[in-house]
Amino acid sequence: MLIGSSIGVVASICIGVSEKFVGFIMLIPMSFFQPISPFVTQNYSSKNIIELKSPSSLFCRVIIFYIAFFHGNLLYRIFSKDEAVILVTCDYIKAYVVSC
Repeated sequence: MLIGSSIGVVASICIGVSEKFVGFIMLIPMSFFQPISPFVTQNYSSKNIIELKSPSSLFCRVIIFYIAFFHGNLLYRIFSKDEAVILVTCDYIKAYVVSC
């Protein structure tokens, strides 16, 4: 019986590092969406449906995408010093950021 991961040490560390990073970068979009939620609910319940667009939220998302996709290796060094982990994490986050 195998207890643990069968994908290897580097891949397991990569997932841990990348999930820490994702949790860190998701703080910014969540801070924009949580205050908007009561307004949307109130407008929806009163049948006053308006479209809310926040240019600052879009700007932050574009900046986070750019940093994570093109310069992510600089940020991952905060969480790990191992070069193999940083390279695998870069690939994982590039796929993750594009899907979001």
